[in-house]
Amino acid sequence: MLGGLFLDVAAWDRITGIVTESDFFSRDHRSIFRAIARQVEGGRPVDTVTVAEFLQSHHMLDEVGGLPYLVQVATSVGTSANITRHAEIVRDKAILRQLQVNALEVYDRAREPGAVPLEVAELAEEFQLTVEGVKARLKRTRAQLRRSLEERAEAPV
Repeated sequence: MLGGLFLDVAAWDRITGIVTESDFFSRDHRSIFRAIARQVEGGRPVDTVTVAEFLQSHHMLDEVGGLPYLVQVATSVGTSANITRHAEIVRDKAILRQLQVNALEVYDRAREPGAVPLEVAELAEEFQLTVEGVKARLKRTRAQLRRSLEERAEAPV
C-alpha cells in the first residue's frame, strides 16, 4: 500500500479514513506512513527523496532501513490501482490483531488463580465496547467508500 502512495499521491484520498498510522504492524511502515501523511498535509510532493528528507530531519531514516529500504517500498508495486483494497487489508489485519489481544486478555484474566468472575465479566464488557467501536469503524469506511465511488461515477470523464 505504501508503494502505491509513492506512485500516485492522489491515491491518498482513496485511503484516508480506511487506514491509520497505528494500523501498520511494522514500526518502520508506521514511520513511513506518518512521513507521507505529513508531506501530503503540507502540500509537499511525495517521493523517496522527500520522504527520506522528512525521516532524516526527524532522526528516523536509519531506523526504517534508510534510503535503500524506501526505494524498495516505493518500487514494491507497479500500480496504485488496488490501493483501496490494500488499505482495507492493512486495516482488517490491525483490527484482527486488536481483537486477539483483547480476547487473550480476558482469557488470561479468567485463568488466573483467584480470578473474580465480576472483574472478568467487566473486562469482557470493555472488550464488547471495543468490538462495537470496530463495527462502527467498518461501517463508516463502507459508507465513505460508497460515497467516493458514487462521486467518481458522477464525475465527467
